Amino acid sequence: MSVMIKKTAPKNDGLIKEAKKNPGGYVSDIDWQYPENQEIPREAIRGSWKVDLDGKLTDHYYLNNNYRKIEEVEKILPKYMIEAARHFKNIWVAEISSDAEDLYPEIPEEKIIGWWYVDINGNITKKFRRNSRCD
Repeated sequence: MSVMIKKTAPKNDGLIKEAKKNPGGYVSDIDWQYPENQEIPREAIRGSWKVDLDGKLTDHYYLNNNYRKIEEVEKILPKYMIEAARHFKNIWVAEISSDAEDLYPEIPEEKIIGWWYVDINGNITKKFRRNSRCD
């Protein structure tokens, strides 16, 4: 269950636009600028602002229990990940547990260790976000 706190909404044009599109709903506070074609993992959402019926952000902010901040991690990654990353650019790729490698492409959520950011040159960076179901 998420906790509601009082938090002043930032004067961010993108959030204000989203709020106008979602009267009575919520607008998420995301910690990374994901490409439009990429799904945003629940671990990237810090929380959400409640939007009033007029499409304006309120000061009701709901913390996301699944949020995991991006870490800088030094790790030797499995060879399959390094090879696969060469085919991707500016995207997050999943690291899966070794006992799930033969399940690809139907990997259960709890077998995903976390996600590594692949930069615009196809290199896996040190940026890592843990899976909230695998802590």
